[in-house]
Amino acid sequence: MWNNAESIRTAGFSGFVSIRDLRLDKLRNVLNEMGVYLVLRLASEAPIFLDRSPAGHFKGKDPSVPVEKLLRMWVPGTPVVYIGRAGGPTEDTTLRTRLGKYLAFGAGRRVGHRGGRVI
Repeated sequence: MWNNAESIRTAGFSGFVSIRDLRLDKLRNVLNEMGVYLVLRLASEAPIFLDRSPAGHFKGKDPSVPVEKLLRMWVPGTPVVYIGRAGGPTEDTTLRTRLGKYLAFGAGRRVGHRGGRVI
């Protein structure tokens, strides 16, 4: 079970970087190849969910998710908030481009990354 960062490392994940550091480094150290990424929340206290998402409105769609739904989706006791994939048999997206879109979406830009809206 992935209940802390060490158990996730033991499962084979590497390259742990904070969102802040990803922004500062402008994703230079993120691999430009396909792969799987995790978004972790290492804080022990429960999150506070916002009524309105600050993420980008792509194609005029509000990215907000009702707080009640977010509360139902929240899994206490695990640091894993989101599991994502970049690239695959029918897509050539890389970890760098996928995470770049994720960061831009979260910063309020109009970017298609609807999967990230629950974050």
